Amino acid sequence: MSTPVLFTHTSSQLDAPATSSQSLELPMNSLSLSPAWFLWLFPAVVDEVWQEQTLLRLLNLVELPVLEGVLQCRQSPSSPSPANLAHNNPDLIYSSNHLDRQILKAFRDSQEDEWLCAALNCLDFLPDQPVVELSRELPHCFPQDNESCDPEPCKLLLYGTLVKHYSITNRLPLLPQHMTDVYTAITELLVNAKLDKALEALQLCLKLLPHSRRDELRRLLIFVSLAADPHGIKVDKEIENRLAVKRSFSRAILHSKALSKEKEDLILVFMLSNVKEIFKIPGALHKVVSDKLACLVQEKQPDVTGSTFCQQVDRNTLQSSTKTTTNQALWVLLNNIHLDAKISAKEKKRLLRQFHLSHPEIFNQYFGDSAFSVL
Repeated sequence: MSTPVLFTHTSSQLDAPATSSQSLELPMNSLSLSPAWFLWLFPAVVDEVWQEQTLLRLLNLVELPVLEGVLQCRQSPSSPSPANLAHNNPDLIYSSNHLDRQILKAFRDSQEDEWLCAALNCLDFLPDQPVVELSRELPHCFPQDNESCDPEPCKLLLYGTLVKHYSITNRLPLLPQHMTDVYTAITELLVNAKLDKALEALQLCLKLLPHSRRDELRRLLIFVSLAADPHGIKVDKEIENRLAVKRSFSRAILHSKALSKEKEDLILVFMLSNVKEIFKIPGALHKVVSDKLACLVQEKQPDVTGSTFCQQVDRNTLQSSTKTTTNQALWVLLNNIHLDAKISAKEKKRLLRQFHLSHPEIFNQYFGDSAFSVL
């Protein structure tokens, strides 16, 4: 019987920003630890298994021309939010900025309005200055008479603060640009109506993000989906909510020169329509990670049947491989032109001249000494 592996405690650690308190310096040679204790003490081991299996599952699901982009996600450190930085630094706990954040947190915890709570949740990722300004302005939104309290001024103040932060043109999008190949593959699945497959690919893609960025994206998408509701509070006097929200936040979520505006909009709409599903972990991934961790606990080699093998190569090797593949394809193209009996002599000569102008090396290798006479 295999040793059971509990995920509840593990996954909660994975989704939380890494802290200095998690790093341990122990004289391992003086300890006698079971493999199960090893996994519990070192969440980095578990995190590595999650990352590895998520990537393999993604490669089984979609075809990617180059792996360099998705591999960068494994190397990108997770940047903790300003709120978590204060929480982990005793010197900042009693600062006025931290107290302002605590006031806003207490205000959030007292609210039942889903819109308000979603907006306040996003403040953890804003720098101190706008948070301090907001905490000083919020009390003016509510009159002393609580019975006549109108949340609209408060919502508009929160919305304006978030728009000001996330509409900065030079800020990097939360979905990293080096994963453009994955986004392209997802849009192709959506266009071909393979919605279940697209959903799983997106879930895996988001799982590869650093924890803090993934959490920020989750909170922002939840807020954006609520703010875009046409039946909710009107966030712009001139245009409908959906368009106003798209203008203000889409660039902060996804923006890549390699993607057309239509593809960006397609992914964004799909994310907002499935915001409660896209951050869930696929069942197939849960199972394979469970099996792998069980093998580590039992000190056994995991079953790799059906796994995709991939190897990271340096840039020079990649460029050399790309050049070889391209030259082979050009050789086949030239051979087809030369031997195609259906092409007239005049058209064939025109195509050969055009090929010679673009790829003289391949042309001369193919025809050898007779290259000049062919032209």
